[in-house]
Amino acid sequence: MRTFLVSLLIGAVATASPVWGFSESELVPGGTLLTLEESLARVLKDDAQVKRAEARLEKEEALLKAVKREAFPKLKTELYTAAVSHDNRGIIFWTSEIRLPLFEGGRRIHEKRKKDLEVQEQKLHIEETRQEVAYQVKAIYIGLLKEKELTRLSQEWVKESQKFYITMKSLYEKELMTREDLFRWEALYKAAQQELLKHKEAMDYGESLIMELAAVGEREHIELEPLGEVSAKELDFNTSLEEMRKQNPLYEITKLRVKQKEEEKKVLRSERFPKLGLSTRFNLAKDSFVDQNRFELGIVGSWNIWDFGVLGNEIKAKEAEIKEVTEDGHIQTRTLEHEARKLMGDLRVAWGKIEATKGLLQDKKEAYQNDKTRLLAGEKGEAEIFDAFVTLTQVQMTVIEAITDYRLLSIQLEKIIGEEVSA
Repeated sequence: MRTFLVSLLIGAVATASPVWGFSESELVPGGTLLTLEESLARVLKDDAQVKRAEARLEKEEALLKAVKREAFPKLKTELYTAAVSHDNRGIIFWTSEIRLPLFEGGRRIHEKRKKDLEVQEQKLHIEETRQEVAYQVKAIYIGLLKEKELTRLSQEWVKESQKFYITMKSLYEKELMTREDLFRWEALYKAAQQELLKHKEAMDYGESLIMELAAVGEREHIELEPLGEVSAKELDFNTSLEEMRKQNPLYEITKLRVKQKEEEKKVLRSERFPKLGLSTRFNLAKDSFVDQNRFELGIVGSWNIWDFGVLGNEIKAKEAEIKEVTEDGHIQTRTLEHEARKLMGDLRVAWGKIEATKGLLQDKKEAYQNDKTRLLAGEKGEAEIFDAFVTLTQVQMTVIEAITDYRLLSIQLEKIIGEEVSA
């Protein structure tokens, strides 16, 4: 469910990048400062995904302890008593036994090793889950920052378009403007309102989501810490690949899964050997033909000599399963490496877009300033100034979105490389 919510926020809301500071307004209220680090710490403390992974680890640790105790003696007792037709005394058979396993072909050793490997795997799954949750929180945090900034820009857009619409409506009422021109200004005003509504709703959703995840009070407003300027990453695939193979839990998890299957195969092979155990018993028997109490001390043994190839085929099936798990691990790690390579290419493209949009932004800022100067000189009309303002605002939004995309790609690459989550 969480992944769906994050995907929805990223797709419809995207990510943030505060190039300009946030201005205070009724649409972007201030409140308690919630840093990214604090958000991570709060979420990781109580996140259901992390708790689920920790519960799985507790289960595997308990099963490991159970396997270890297979080597201890076992005490069992059995009682059978019944009434019989030809004897008023009835019958009683009672057996108490202590049995200590001596030799089982190494079965218990391999079962213990397998469980130990499963415990190690679950520990890695916890780290993998923490990395995934951290990525989700960062994406939401960045997305909310973006929507707050776009809401601010949209608010200014609405104010300007409303001012022009009211002016043009007044001119129309004085019959100094055609109905067609009035409809055009009305459409521009409504388009600005739609843009504001879109970002305001996305901002409200993102804020409610992060407040829920970080356990912020419902009546509190939060103010997120701006993340500062972005800088171009030094991207080298070979270096990143080496870091991935050291840090990403998936690589070690795939190896552990293969080792687990190998131990399962050894458990099956142990069935070829005889099983021996030391047994001491106390037997009580009362029947019409027997009345005795006695202690016994002896060796209990069993041996699967021939089963018409059942065990042999189970071992062959396990060998095929080992090959399957090995190849599945190769597929998963190759897919991960391909994703990392693509992300690096996407990051280079995203940085190029940032540079291009920033250059365009400077051009539109200069053009807007020049148009305002010409307006004072009577060389430009107010409608042309408004068009220049809208163009400038749209380019500002494009810059924010470009930086947002770059931030999202960056944290996604960090997750794939497997950077440790410290919070």
